[in-house]
Amino acid sequence: MKTTRPSFPCWLLAGCCLFPAGRAEAQLPPGFAATTPPVQPPMLSSMPRVASDAANGPHPAQSPQPAAQLSASQQAAAQQAEGLFLRVCQLIDGYDSIECRTNHEIDLFDHQIRGVGHYYQQGHGLRRLTHLELKDQIAGSQAVRNQIINRLEISDGNFFWTARATSGAATPTLSRVDLAALVQAWDQLRRSTPAAAMHEPAASGLPRLLEGIAENFRFERVVDGRLRDRPVWILEGRWKPDKLAAAVPDQKAAIESGRLLDLKRLPAQLPERIVLDIGQSDLFPCQLEYLRRTTNSAGQGRGGEGGAFGCRPIVVMQWFDVRLNQSIDPQQFAYHPGKLPYTDATEKCLKELGLAPPNQK
Repeated sequence: MKTTRPSFPCWLLAGCCLFPAGRAEAQLPPGFAATTPPVQPPMLSSMPRVASDAANGPHPAQSPQPAAQLSASQQAAAQQAEGLFLRVCQLIDGYDSIECRTNHEIDLFDHQIRGVGHYYQQGHGLRRLTHLELKDQIAGSQAVRNQIINRLEISDGNFFWTARATSGAATPTLSRVDLAALVQAWDQLRRSTPAAAMHEPAASGLPRLLEGIAENFRFERVVDGRLRDRPVWILEGRWKPDKLAAAVPDQKAAIESGRLLDLKRLPAQLPERIVLDIGQSDLFPCQLEYLRRTTNSAGQGRGGEGGAFGCRPIVVMQWFDVRLNQSIDPQQFAYHPGKLPYTDATEKCLKELGLAPPNQK
């Protein structure tokens, strides 16, 4: 049985949890483009979405219900939404190549991060080539205001590299995953448990993000809508009860009974719901929001305020200017760290993908 931990965007906490106090200029890791343009804050949360359903979704205050407790109409809506999401995952996994631009906005720990990026993908499976370059600007307290975070993730077919340089730190951080170890573990799983290894997992990029969503969240319904001028399908979802209980075990009883969750006991970076906008013409993801209920001073949820469903977005991601199945310069997937020290994240990745030996999961 595959076991995984809750998976969110790999860079979600990179700029929110650790803000160095120093002001030394960081050396950019090898591979960062010298001509990366300055961050242009995208202000994603102000971009309008219009849904055809005036009710605009169910109230998120209660814990997610087990599928067996849903009504027949709710189960039918969930099946439709899950079927569409599965089709999206299949398409993203099946393209020979993807290139697109990205915007993102994070609002956590009294800090706001806005950034831009570029994403490349080529090939399939654990050795899929990916390249994600992000440039973030932090707003918030005086100590971190206007700091810049450069983040680079490259899977070159042999290793998956993650590099991060912050303007408040003297040196960048670098980690590496050995893809050969992942492939070997995957082959062993296929031989020992064929039924549990029907789909080769993704180690990086957009396919990994979508797999993380599928592992942890269940889409409940899909509605017709528009994101600015683009017709989209709006997928609304929330936690699978067992995954939420694993993330916040001290609220397991409330989750299993469907009672109201105590927001003060939820980690600040933990979303309650997600909304994924899919382009109707190509079924490519346009925007993903991780949502958190608005609260009062006592930590109780308040409906009808903030964004959709009485929630505020803590993370917003967008993909645009998409090019599919077109040639990509091989140099986009080349990475040479030189003599920079790195940490080995292979064991951690094996656990996250459910590929570690049973005694290590």
